[in-house]
Amino acid sequence: MATQHADGHCEIAIRDNGTGIEPEFLAEIFKPLIRLHTASGFPGSGLGLTLARKAILAQQGSIWCESELGKGSTFHVQLPCPASPAVH
Repeated sequence: MATQHADGHCEIAIRDNGTGIEPEFLAEIFKPLIRLHTASGFPGSGLGLTLARKAILAQQGSIWCESELGKGSTFHVQLPCPASPAVH
């Protein structure tokens, strides 16, 4: 996990070493009930990334994924950084 600040936003990158995602499916993974594998191969309902995207968008943020087959994926979350409180 890495964090960085750019243009008033905080970015978190979460990397895995999974099977990776084919480029043509990267836009699909955030849609509800989309599963790239069978339920027996990988557990889940197909709602996790949809709910994460909805929560992040509600905070005026963004989420996206970069992936390479056989090498895993990196999910990026960008959110507005809170303003630093004034010191008196």
